[in-house]
Amino acid sequence: MLKKIIFSFLFIGFLVSGVEAQTGRTTNWNVRSLAMGGAGVALRSNENPLFHNPALLNFIPKRKITLIDFRVRFNQQFYDDYAFIRDNQDRFNNVNDMSDSEQNEFFLDILDQVQKPAQLSLNGPVQMQFLQPGYGFALVTEGTGMGEVFSGASGLPIADIQFYGETLIIGGYGISLVGMLPRPLHLGISAKSMTRWASHKIKTITGLSDDETLDVYKSRIFSLDIGALYALNRNLSFGVAFYDINSPDFKWENSNGTGIKPSTGSLEASMKLGVAYVPTWRNIGVFKNISFAADLNHPFDSDITFFKKLFLGAEANLPPFFHLGTGFYQGYTSFGIGLDIRWLRLDFALYGEEMGKYAGDVVSWNKAFSLQIGF
Repeated sequence: MLKKIIFSFLFIGFLVSGVEAQTGRTTNWNVRSLAMGGAGVALRSNENPLFHNPALLNFIPKRKITLIDFRVRFNQQFYDDYAFIRDNQDRFNNVNDMSDSEQNEFFLDILDQVQKPAQLSLNGPVQMQFLQPGYGFALVTEGTGMGEVFSGASGLPIADIQFYGETLIIGGYGISLVGMLPRPLHLGISAKSMTRWASHKIKTITGLSDDETLDVYKSRIFSLDIGALYALNRNLSFGVAFYDINSPDFKWENSNGTGIKPSTGSLEASMKLGVAYVPTWRNIGVFKNISFAADLNHPFDSDITFFKKLFLGAEANLPPFFHLGTGFYQGYTSFGIGLDIRWLRLDFALYGEEMGKYAGDVVSWNKAFSLQIGF
């Protein structure tokens, strides 16, 4: 029984505490932005300026305090893996007692059903934010668990599991420069003190023991983000953000000196370019306050195809309490709906994410939810 519980824990990749595994960058994903296809670096009404673009701190209209900010997202494969484990509990419990033919049949079922990446990300429950016009602070806990099964040389299914968790203390400051250009140039900077934990486990199903443990590596780093935004007029804005410009190195420590050392050696510098348009005709029937946005992630990286870089979408309010978003996330449709009532906000988003090299190669459909309480 214990072995089954441990395997289920590892296989699903669950960690209660988002980290973008491909680059190592902390994304602190925003569900409202995901509904808009992930765009927002130039959107003046952005809800997460400390992560999207610190220059947006200049557009905070009034003091905002978030006491609880809990978010969860998972892809369809995570749910499929959970359902498969739930429906095959007895087989997992008794895998070492099976005959050769029963084991082979079971292994083929595993490879047929769950041989795709599964991912679960959680932010919070410790996630507090204080925003004031021009500056802000945040305390954040977040993490991601990822699991994938592949066939080993002997035909045994092998689970490759990775966990990332971290705490961050973030401070940001924004300033608007006037007189240099026809309109003010808005600049911002945010500083992040991060402690990250990581664990990596590769095991065959039959190789799991009843006293299975996780070997956790730990590292502390400090990094800086800078951003700029220029409003060409009241409708059109351009934004740019540079993340982790100092490219800090991870100095991984493990008191036991065992386990697989994380492959992430440094927090690579990256950037986003964005444009946002708020039309003069902001109302269409029942829809109010319509806005459009588009971002390019890693715009000058020739190793990433164009549609994998592209995030674009639109949002509108549906009075009195709802907002709707839709767009294209790396070429795949996104959609979301939210409820905003003073101190309570709920958001949901559904979007596709490209896991392969080219857009249209390997799609991973994700669901994301968030609960925010503040004033």
